[in-house]
Amino acid sequence: MNILLDILRHRRPSGGTDIDKIIARYLVPRGALPDSYGNMILRVGSSTPVMFSCHLDTQNMTDGIQLFDMKRNVIRLADPISTCLGADDGAGIWLMLNMIDAGVEGMYIFHQDEELGGGGS
Repeated sequence: MNILLDILRHRRPSGGTDIDKIIARYLVPRGALPDSYGNMILRVGSSTPVMFSCHLDTQNMTDGIQLFDMKRNVIRLADPISTCLGADDGAGIWLMLNMIDAGVEGMYIFHQDEELGGGGS
């Protein structure tokens, strides 16, 4: 499945199990490690003083899969129970994964609890 669509389909509330699924599926295999808060961090290269960041959690209250439609490269929710794509940084996660895979040097930080007041930020 397309990585972006897989990330977006998971509701990822702070402290939920769907964040753990994304971490295990996409961050750990690339070598990201947790800091003391639980943010996932990966350094690519050694000389560039650049940091990239995104957040893992969404505003959803529960874990689970949300349904969406994709028409003409526009993604929108299809499930009336789902409430989140606007407060979802899934595109940021996907973009940073692609940058890591392309070898773009920098410090990559995937923050926890951004939707709860920026705890991991």
